[in-house]
Amino acid sequence: MTADLLPITEYRDLCREIDLLDMRISQLESERKYYWKMSTQHRGMIRAANYDEDRVSHNFTLMPFNRALDHITSLDNKLIILRKVMDDKERVKAKMEKSLMSLKD
Repeated sequence: MTADLLPITEYRDLCREIDLLDMRISQLESERKYYWKMSTQHRGMIRAANYDEDRVSHNFTLMPFNRALDHITSLDNKLIILRKVMDDKERVKAKMEKSLMSLKD
């Protein structure tokens, strides 16, 4: 690879990292919502049914709030770190874009 293409390759790699971080953050946020629902909703609000048997039965168990809170706290700690990393990478991306635009001129 030539030295001329290195900044573009680095920029592209950074964009991929940001995309992956964004996907991971979204997944953790969804998981957080799940735990919140499992600890705060009542039996009729979340649907889970078993249609394999003659009689339909519901397979819903409310999660104890303290257990859900442990999961949510763990997820929040991960989200804090990932969001900080994402912010740092977004700042670097903006600087790189500015530099690449000056190369274009």
